[in-house]
Amino acid sequence: MQGCLVRYSYSAILLACLFVLVNSSSLFAQTNMSAFSGTVTDATGALVPWATVTVTNAASGNTQSTPANSKGEFSFAQIPPGTYQVKVVAAGFAEEGEKVELLVSTPRRLTFKLIPGVKQMVDVQTNLADLNTTDATLGNAFNSAQVGSLPYLANNVTYLLSLQPGVLALDSGAQTGGLNQDTRTGIVNGARQDQTNITLDGVDNNDQIYGYAFNGALRSTRDSVEEFRVTTTNANADAGRSSGAQVSLVTKSGSNTLHGTAYEYYRDPGTTSNNWFNKQAELNSGLPNIAAKVLEHTYGTSLGLPLIKDKLFFFGAYEGFKQASDILVSETVPSVFNGAGFPASGLITGNVVYQACPTSTPCQVGATYKTLTQADIASMDSRASDPNCVPISACTPPSTNAAAVAYFNAAFPLANSNVTGDGVNTEPTTLRLTATSPARAGAMR
Repeated sequence: MQGCLVRYSYSAILLACLFVLVNSSSLFAQTNMSAFSGTVTDATGALVPWATVTVTNAASGNTQSTPANSKGEFSFAQIPPGTYQVKVVAAGFAEEGEKVELLVSTPRRLTFKLIPGVKQMVDVQTNLADLNTTDATLGNAFNSAQVGSLPYLANNVTYLLSLQPGVLALDSGAQTGGLNQDTRTGIVNGARQDQTNITLDGVDNNDQIYGYAFNGALRSTRDSVEEFRVTTTNANADAGRSSGAQVSLVTKSGSNTLHGTAYEYYRDPGTTSNNWFNKQAELNSGLPNIAAKVLEHTYGTSLGLPLIKDKLFFFGAYEGFKQASDILVSETVPSVFNGAGFPASGLITGNVVYQACPTSTPCQVGATYKTLTQADIASMDSRASDPNCVPISACTPPSTNAAAVAYFNAAFPLANSNVTGDGVNTEPTTLRLTATSPARAGAMR
């Protein structure tokens, strides 16, 4: 009996897993979908009830139909984004057709006016902008043509977020190498960058480690994304849990037509401008003005085709990304010189330099710099001249720690600038960390 219960438990678990896999799309917020609704009237504006509205996606052959209610209203609450041919049929009226583009996370509402007739087909071509009059969300949606033509950093489509009103983008390229240099990069209407919610086909795609606004956990490339929308304000309840922008991406799919791409982008290090701090460090050290190296190489391909027309399709995309960058790091280090024309007597030698102020005038007038050496410290210590000082080890005046001086010389680079630090005992240095080989990354769909 116990064995039967165990076998039944495993079977139930297996069936539950299959059910989850088949119905996984219903478990996530449907931010990768669109919505289409409207009203059917006659030429005078009177409502036409019980009309049949059919939408057909020519690329995939997908067809959906719904009847209008008694008030002539219809709705497709969850419909994949794409370009649809809409057909409206009602008894006593000519059939009307219209081509409608539905963008991701952008509800659209239209009114269809039918003309009395039997056989006539009225085909309407609308040029209306995709204005969202259904809900209060604010944001821009980009169709496949815009995604394919707009320029953005490293071919990563989430950088389109930086083009939205209300978005603060401070040196967004600094995050390409995985360095969180400024957490303000990607602030949307006051919400910090880690409050941006990124979904790919309705599934969470947030970077849980760094919380970048412009980079998801799974790289989204130009040729793998069909549509893209950023909701910057007033997101709906299905959009997520964050106070920042809601970024919705939809992956491309195969269609009834053969389509594909091949591309390559190369950024040569010779086109890089020099950083101001690096330039000053080079000039102060007598080195030529050479910018830090930044090499980026992006290449990829995609292919979509039908396997069974209107039923089964194939789509695949691959992108490779190589990057090699010299990173500039500014640090404050022990000084070598005191900035007042004295020979090398800074903290790195074990001596302390201080500002001596005259007693009769303010310190800002007539101030001089003095070096506090080991001999000066010994002369100020009375223990060395005290005949009653015991034991002998306690009578030795303090001296420079040779181990500390050796550590300063071995562990700290020499200062090459004077823009920070106190200019006396501490001074700045700008280091260039050189990339020995390009870092590689790949994305496949």
